[in-house]
Amino acid sequence: MAGSKPKRLLARDQRRSLRERMRKELYDQVYAIARSANLNKHERSEAFSKIKKPSSRPSPRAT
Repeated sequence: MAGSKPKRLLARDQRRSLRERMRKELYDQVYAIARSANLNKHERSEAFSKIKKPSSRPSPRAT
């Protein structure tokens, strides 16, 4: 494996809890953008990019 970094392996339970947490935190936001029927590709892309940045999302620990 020349030049390749080892992959981060997660246990099945860790993957499942991470998937559930991501769905809980992000699904409604992503679905709202997709459902908005905004035909402007650049505006949609920008809206999805904002979701990807952690600073644009409320912290789950903030509550």
